[in-house]
Amino acid sequence: MTPDTQCKVDESPLAEAERLLTEALQLLDGSQAHLAAAYTATALDALSRYLDQSTARH
Repeated sequence: MTPDTQCKVDESPLAEAERLLTEALQLLDGSQAHLAAAYTATALDALSRYLDQSTARH
């Protein structure tokens, strides 16, 4: 199991980050820290894209 790096067509970067962080927390509950770290890193990438989009609009 690895984080889905492809954003769903109707999923904004912010929604993607929220989904990935939720999945990371569930993985931590299941003692799968290495996978949780991968999901967290992918979520941070999605947050960066969201912030880049917000900055470009202003």
